[in-house]
Amino acid sequence: MKKIHGFGCAAALLIAIAPLATSCGTVHHDIELTVWAATNVKAQFQEQANRWAAEMAKEENGGFDIGVTVSAVGEGEAASNMITDVQAGADLFCFAQDQLARLRSAGALTEIVDANLKAKIIADNDEVSVSAASVGDSLVAYPLTSDNGFFMYYDKSVFTDESKLENLEDIISVCEAAGKKIYFNCAGSAWYNAAFFFGFGCESTWKTNSQGLFYEYTDTYNSDDGIKACTALYNLVNTHKSVFVDNSGAADAWKQDDSGKISGAVCVSGTWDYTASVTALGTNLGATDLPSVTVGEDTVHLASFAGCKLMGVKPQTDAKRGALSQLLAQELTGAACQLERFNAFGWGPSNLADQETEAVKSSIALSALRKQNEYSVIQGQYPGDWWTSCAAIGQALAADSCGGSKAEIKAILNKYESTIDSYINGEPDVA
Repeated sequence: MKKIHGFGCAAALLIAIAPLATSCGTVHHDIELTVWAATNVKAQFQEQANRWAAEMAKEENGGFDIGVTVSAVGEGEAASNMITDVQAGADLFCFAQDQLARLRSAGALTEIVDANLKAKIIADNDEVSVSAASVGDSLVAYPLTSDNGFFMYYDKSVFTDESKLENLEDIISVCEAAGKKIYFNCAGSAWYNAAFFFGFGCESTWKTNSQGLFYEYTDTYNSDDGIKACTALYNLVNTHKSVFVDNSGAADAWKQDDSGKISGAVCVSGTWDYTASVTALGTNLGATDLPSVTVGEDTVHLASFAGCKLMGVKPQTDAKRGALSQLLAQELTGAACQLERFNAFGWGPSNLADQETEAVKSSIALSALRKQNEYSVIQGQYPGDWWTSCAAIGQALAADSCGGSKAEIKAILNKYESTIDSYINGEPDVA
């Protein structure tokens, strides 16, 4: 007989509440909970939620009559929808970690206050995901994955000499000779162009208070190292336009033309594109860390963000509904459900026990990610407008009007620096 256990304050609350809803030995709560998850995992989330609801309906677990509806709302859309109307939003929702500060300041996240539950979540999951789910010392979300970073997929039939994958200059030469493309969204995305800035030693770190408001930052993008990063980025996105495509999607990279030829040879992406990549390339699919790049006398390894997906629980005025929402979140982000998502979709678990399974350790995508994580920066919280300003750097470098000179690059970085002070919108917490 399976029993639900280890739920801390939520379980204690339910024990107190359950008898109040009992009549003649039959429990009829008719509670409806809603969950938002990405389209491709919606059906599995629904199956997992139904399984949990069936367990909660058993008498030994409280006999609760719970219905759960999972709707297809992706991690990129969930935060904007929740912030627009928290009350109308889902009870539980998946989101990318960079949205945590916005959700926190909008009052869309319930802090996990039970000490035992908080300690268990921290012990069960890796440092990257726990850090991402935290605001200061407060844990305000549940780790869901630890795979939101990028690395390099490649076509083995093009790169028969894998040593040519070690630096960007060789990759460009191989692709030029083969008439193939490099798909890398570094001209239009701050998330991807960070590979160059972080690789050359730049940083942009932002501090939030307990409400998720930004009160301090350290940013060295506008520096000599930043100019080197922009020079390397310019050389790829502008000088080598014949092989560069500002897109990181496997669907485009491996798409066949009318003659059956695949245009791409390299695709910088993440675990979410593994299924599409292996479907297209089969045994020709390879994956590895990002390459090094050279500017003048400096050769550095391209870096990346290390991040994750999280699950948030909306604050509730009804204690029973809030407690059940917490229990469902613990189930959906637990080891069993995380491993099921890895097996079905290749999502990288944040759960430490799952990470030690042979299946996870043998994944070529997660192996490449682990290799790249040696050069990664744990993704903290950034103002929403920061992403737009950083993306504008790559866009300016890719524009024909930019000649790539040091003076022109400096002007682009000056413009970036002049905007970021305006993103401070809070004060530090007072002890």
